[in-house]
Amino acid sequence: MPPAHRYSFVYVVCAATFLILLFTGWHIANVDSDSNTRSHWPFFAGVCVAFISIMATSWSQWRTSSVQHALTALQNLRTDADYIKYASIVQAKVGTFGEELDETLVKEVLKRKPSENLDEPGFYEASAFLLNQYEFIAASARLGAMDMALLETTAKGIICSLTRTYAPVIRQIRSEQITTFENLVWLYREFTDDWKTDFGDFSTPWNYLRT
Repeated sequence: MPPAHRYSFVYVVCAATFLILLFTGWHIANVDSDSNTRSHWPFFAGVCVAFISIMATSWSQWRTSSVQHALTALQNLRTDADYIKYASIVQAKVGTFGEELDETLVKEVLKRKPSENLDEPGFYEASAFLLNQYEFIAASARLGAMDMALLETTAKGIICSLTRTYAPVIRQIRSEQITTFENLVWLYREFTDDWKTDFGDFSTPWNYLRT
């Protein structure tokens, strides 16, 4: 279940619980005429209504914040000079995104050897930059800080094609450090439900990761 749905579900459950309590209090106050509950009913009702209002306001603010976060992050990323530069370097080497890197390019990334000229970054730096940027976005989405629906609408294509392209690199890196790029793979599988592409083992069971 996507983070946005989880939070919505929690708020709905809380609201439903207090509505039930509200009805129970009203029922007791009206059925038991000899009880002092009747005199406290307006106060009880006010507390329940206030709590539901707070929950609704909190949900609305969280929703607005997550959408704004997604918009800001994606807009900044697409217009960032470094992003454009590194994406161009990768595009020139890879050609078409969506197909796994050939063995030569995989080895070039896994050497982790930076370019000697800082003004002219190589394929390794460009690849690391893109993967880390989208790993950050994926982690934000997984934690509910970034709206999943907006992210899927605006960036699903690049996220999925980039992840598939770097699958051999991700698989090798994760064999050394199992938690690396776990959020990116999580987001990829949330968008595509692709379980055939091998990204290596996971530190956390998938039945937990998908909740």
